[in-house]
Amino acid sequence: MTLYEDIAECATSLLDDDFDSKMTVKAKSKAACGVGVTSKSVINPSSLAVAGALEGKYSFKKSGFAIDKLAIDSKGKLTCETSLSPNMVNGLTVGLNRTQDTESTVTDLNLEYVHSLVHADTKFQKTQGNETVTINSSFLSKMNEISFGGKVDCTTDFKADNVLQSWGLGASYCDGKLGVFATTEKLTNHSVWATYKCSDVFKCGTQLTCVPESKSWSTALGGAYKCNKDNTFKAKITKTNDALSVNLGHKATIKKGTDVSGAIGYKVGDSTPTYGFTVTLA
Repeated sequence: MTLYEDIAECATSLLDDDFDSKMTVKAKSKAACGVGVTSKSVINPSSLAVAGALEGKYSFKKSGFAIDKLAIDSKGKLTCETSLSPNMVNGLTVGLNRTQDTESTVTDLNLEYVHSLVHADTKFQKTQGNETVTINSSFLSKMNEISFGGKVDCTTDFKADNVLQSWGLGASYCDGKLGVFATTEKLTNHSVWATYKCSDVFKCGTQLTCVPESKSWSTALGGAYKCNKDNTFKAKITKTNDALSVNLGHKATIKKGTDVSGAIGYKVGDSTPTYGFTVTLA
């Protein structure tokens, strides 16, 4: 996720999270010497196809170097993500990631800077065999209840071939009870969200997204009810062009680090509903 997408995170987490459409089981544990290990299995309900992954991470705290992710999945895809936070530059983190599968090898160089007023990051991505480099930059700044940010995505060969792929701007206002968020990409794709905390146990939100050029639009209305500290129920109604769908979700915390979430969804006109769950064990 880029910082630009974090602008509306308060609203998107309410309207998008915990509405599972796949069956996922994750188990987290600590191995010797503080190595974190996570195993993950995902089952597609429609095809019953199973995908899995095994991940590990370790932090060398004194040096500021960390192996954030060392993973292999059931298709043989290898991923290694590392980061370094040098002491001489406060707030700067340098990351080097590499992903390799049977089709391609991708290398990323990430630069991230965190300050009290601004958070910025830039990623340089190079695919083996491709002469161009993809650059994704974003920033997010916050002053009291107001936040604003932007992003720029482009490709370059550092010679004459420079192409601006996309750009976006966004802003938000959130005072803890009322939140309003808005983003636009290339002035052609617009999204607006609003959230309201009705009480300590109930929160609601709405979203409107439109692409005027293609006459495409989508709107959603949802809410979350936290009946106690361990159980939250969610519901959402979404209308995209002429399609209407309803989603219900529930998340329960068993103990710290262990939780279960499940959801069911129905699109008007479909013969069967969709469903899924996520189990996280720690």
